[in-house]
Amino acid sequence: MIPSHVLAALALAAAFAAPCHAFEAGVREINIAAPESGRNLQVTVWYPARPGGEPVLVGENRVFDGAPALSNAPLLEGRYPLVVMSHGSGGRIQGMSWLAAELAKAGFVVAGPNHPGTTSGN
Repeated sequence: MIPSHVLAALALAAAFAAPCHAFEAGVREINIAAPESGRNLQVTVWYPARPGGEPVLVGENRVFDGAPALSNAPLLEGRYPLVVMSHGSGGRIQGMSWLAAELAKAGFVVAGPNHPGTTSGN
């Protein structure tokens, strides 16, 4: 669970640092090679996108509706601040899609890894 002061800081940063119009939220799954551990690091990346890609609900399950995004949509050209997001022990980054997609719509790139050994389902 994210502490309320962290959420408040993210909301304040988004309000002052982001463009004032909404973008589409693009999303991609990438794997980053980690040869020293013998396994790849799975990272979900949300980003400001142009229309296109496949509409998906990221993080949808029996409990949560999921957040709409465009899978593999074209990146909207420009420079955007990066937010690195951690889901915490026992979670999955897809469960944070409600926040990550909104940050992407506000003009941020969000990268969230699933932590080997502490991600639900591992």
